[in-house]
Parts: sequence; structure tokens; C-alpha cells
Amino acid sequence: MAFHGSGKGKGKAVAESSGEPSSVACGSSNTYVVTTGGRQIQLKGAIEDTWSHGTPCGKNGFKCGYCSVGQQSGGWTHLTQHLCGLPGNVKSCSHVPPNVKNILLKQVALAKQKKRDVRETCLEKALMEHDYRTTLASLDEESQRQSSLHSFYQNPSSSKAPFNIDLARSKAPSQPLIDIMLSWDSKLKLAWSKFFHANDIPGRKADCPYFQSAVKLSQQLGEVLIPKGKEIDGPLVEHNFNDLKAHMESFREDWDRFGVTPMCDSWTSTSMMCIINFMIFCDGHMFFHKTVNATGEVQNAEFIYGCISKVVEDEIGSKCIIQIVMDNDSNYKRACKMLIAKHRHITWQPCAAHTINLMLKDIGRFNEVEHVVKSAKRISNFFYNNNRFHAMMREMIGGELIRWNATRFGTVFLCLQSFFDRQDEFKAWMLLHLILKNHTVRLLKPGQCFLEKLGGKQTTLLALLPMLQDVYIGC
Repeated sequence: MAFHGSGKGKGKAVAESSGEPSSVACGSSNTYVVTTGGRQIQLKGAIEDTWSHGTPCGKNGFKCGYCSVGQQSGGWTHLTQHLCGLPGNVKSCSHVPPNVKNILLKQVALAKQKKRDVRETCLEKALMEHDYRTTLASLDEESQRQSSLHSFYQNPSSSKAPFNIDLARSKAPSQPLIDIMLSWDSKLKLAWSKFFHANDIPGRKADCPYFQSAVKLSQQLGEVLIPKGKEIDGPLVEHNFNDLKAHMESFREDWDRFGVTPMCDSWTSTSMMCIINFMIFCDGHMFFHKTVNATGEVQNAEFIYGCISKVVEDEIGSKCIIQIVMDNDSNYKRACKMLIAKHRHITWQPCAAHTINLMLKDIGRFNEVEHVVKSAKRISNFFYNNNRFHAMMREMIGGELIRWNATRFGTVFLCLQSFFDRQDEFKAWMLLHLILKNHTVRLLKPGQCFLEKLGGKQTTLLALLPMLQDVYIGC
């Protein structure tokens, strides 16, 4: 009897050297193994064969010969993972002798190597048959690209678009692809378009000067290493930040010459996170300076003054500041008065956009304007509350109405303007439905005769349209 293994461990394999051939089907193998628990088991065939260590069950199931664990699916693959302790969908067997596990792992490695050899042989054959002059990579590089492409598209953050990448073919095509016959210029455009489309990048991003500069530099340098995602999100971020910081220092030299106008704006997100942004305007250029997280803080005049004074005195320098632009809120006004009392040469200017917004809010409160605005809102709500009616409106007037925003009062007048610009289409639509009323009612479902509702709105709409011109011109 010949022992496979050292014999000192808890598990060992024994094979009788009688010269008789073993048979898996007949179960006449004279190979024995000893489990880690000390139990001796006779194999059904060669020790290298996976099915010698288990029994097929059903159509695609198995039963382990060491621990009697069974499964109704997976077949040879799951049995191999179970015996070798490979990661997969089955639990590893703890009774397999270590030397048997090593033999099976070696067989798995040989099978993978054989599969790679077959793939490379097919690729070689394809290259010889079709004479791909555009193939720039060797077989090893081709395998690496295949592996990288497969890993990239297995990432959840990557697109799953089924694109046929010219630089990483998974199999030999039966005939040359269309993009092989294209010119170099067309092939470059096609390759970049696939990258943009596969990763949901808008095409207008190709107009970015940084993108064009990167492509031109790549053409000049030739075959260089492509940066990886970890490098772009890691050390290259720090490098670009330092470059931008050094570039900003050149603009600081203009602060003493032209003066600086700090701008402050605050907003609250839907998650109730409050942010205060500081911008710097100098010599026709606007720069973002910093952000202050004011979540959980009481935004009174003292807190706002502390944030503003830190920017003015410590980060910019009060001698460079000519004026400061802030929100029109009472707390910001009070904070700016405290700052101006300390620095007499600084003036405060209210935000023009906020000022116009408040002006339009007051104009909207006039009786004659308020009546028109309310009528327009009711009609707009009526249009958009019914999907079928909304689709009909969009078809008849040739577009959409501009809807108002509750916090942007200027959008109310934009809504009125959208009515005013399409008043002829609205009038034609109203008269058309009066003529075709009986026919349209028959097409509608019972209880959804919105033409009856339209009759009540039609008088308001026809009366509204002539009034819009006076309000629009007067504002």
C-alpha cells in the first residue's frame, strides 16, 4: 500500500499498487483515503477525479462522500467548491484530507490554464485568418484587457451597456467588424463615443477644454500607461487641488489693485441642512471662497457677523474690500451694520436678484394683478391635474406653460407671459372644442367629461388673455 501524504496528519490517502485499472462506473477502485476524523473511505475512481469523492444525485445534484452533505443543484462545480473550500454557493467540507484537497486544487488550476490556452489559440487563429492590422496588443495584453473589461463591467457603479469594444474582443468574429474598416479619425471618434454612451456622460462634455487637451497630449505621448480610477480619485485629486490653489494665488495680487466684493448667500436643502456660501468678485471674475455649515446653529445677527468678520478680516483683509453684497434678510442687514460700524470704508449692497424678487412679490399683491394671477393659477392647475387634458393642451398650443415657483415670485409673471404668448392658440382651442363638443363627449369615459369643466373655465380664460397684455407691459 502506498500512502499519499506524510502520514503524520489526521487525514491521509492510500493507493494499492496492484496495477489493476480503476473504474468509476463499476466502483472497483482500490484507492482508499482516511478522513480527518480517522474514517477510511474507498474511492470510486482516480483520486484526481472529483466524482470519485462524491455521488451524483438527481439531474444536477451531488452528495459528498466525506460528510454526506447533499445539494440538488450545482453538479461538478459545486462539488469541487465543496471539496476544495473554494468561495462559492456551498459550504466547504471539513473532513477532506489536506493532501486530497491539494490534488483537487491542482486539477482546478490545470483546468483554468487549459481554458486560457484554448482562448489564446482561438485568438491566434483569428489574427492569422483576418490579418487585423489594427491589433496593437500582444496575447498577454489581450488577456489582461479582457480581464480588466470583465471586472470593470461587474462593478455596480459601471454601465451594463452591451458594447462591442474593439480593443477587448471576447471571441474571434466570423468576419471583420465594421469599425475595422473605418478611418483612423472615425475610429477615434467611435471609441470615445462608446465610452461616453456606456458611462452616461453627456456629449457636450467633449467640448470641455480639459478633455480636448488630455486627448491631444495622449496623441503626442504615444503609448503611455493609462491612469487608474484609484489614481484619479487619490493622488491626482491632491495634485490638481494644489495646482488650483497656486493658480488662485496669482489672482490675490489683483485684490489690492482692483478691490474685492465678497458675496454671501444662504440656503436650506430638503434635508434641512443649512449652508452659507461665500464668493469673491474681483476684476470681472467670480470665485468660490468657502462654505460654512450652519446646520443646528441659530442664525441670528451675532452668528452671521462672526462668519462674515472671519472672512473679511482674517481670510481676505479688510483693506482690500470695497463693498459687500448680502441677503436682504433682517439678520444679515443687522450683521452688515455691525461690520460697517467697525470698518467705515466698506459699504453694504443688497442682493439685486432678491430685491427684484421682493419687488415682484409686492406687485403681485395689487388687486388688479392679484386677480389675474389667481385666475392663471387656477387654469394652469386645471390643465396639469388631468393627464389626458394636459397632453391635449400640449398638442394644441404647441408646448408647455411655465409654472410658478412658490419662493420665486418672478416665475408668476413668466407664467403669465406663457399664457400671453399663446393666447391665439388658446382661443382657437376653445372655439374648436365648442364646435366638436358632442363628438368629443362620446369619446370620453363616463364621469370624465372634462368639457363640462372646461365650460366654466373658458369664460375665465377668454377674459384673462386680454388683461395679460396690460399687466405684462405695465410690469
